Amino acid sequence: MDYLLKPVDEDLLTEAVKKAEKRISGVSLSKNVETLIYNVQKKHSPFEMKLCIPSLKGFQVVELENIIYCEAESSYTIFHLINSQKITASKSIIEYEMLLQDSGFLRVHKSFMINMNHIKEYQRGEGGTVVLSNNLEVEVSRRKKEAFITKMKELYKF
Repeated sequence: MDYLLKPVDEDLLTEAVKKAEKRISGVSLSKNVETLIYNVQKKHSPFEMKLCIPSLKGFQVVELENIIYCEAESSYTIFHLINSQKITASKSIIEYEMLLQDSGFLRVHKSFMINMNHIKEYQRGEGGTVVLSNNLEVEVSRRKKEAFITKMKELYKF
C-alpha cells in the first residue's frame, strides 16, 4: 500500500494512513477483510477456512476444503476444485505454498501442491504417486517424499 522511512515524517505518515483508509473502504477489499475475519474465527479448523484467489475479473472466495490441488503454470497457479472448476491466479505456486503450508496443503512436486484431505491412495515408487479424490495421479518428487510421508503420519494413523 505504502511505506515509510525512518525518521518518520508526520506528513508522510498522515498521507499513508489516508491511503490505507481509502483502500480499506473500497468494495473489493471488504471481501478480503470479510474472508480474513472468517479465517481468524476458523483458525483451529483450517479446512473450514477460505482463500481469496485474485483473477482477471476481480477475485473468488473459495473454501480450502474445495481445493483438490494447485498446479504451477510458469508464474501462474491453477486451482483445481472439487466441482471440476479451475481458477487461474496470477501469483506463483511458491506464494500459495507459503500461505497454505499450515492448512493441510503440501508441495509434493515442483508443479503440484496437494490438499492432504483429498488423498485417496499412495503408490510406492522412486518418489511415489499420490491418487487424489478426482482420480488424478500426481507424482511425488524424490526430494519431497520424506516430507510427504512425515505429513501423512501427522495427519493419519498408521
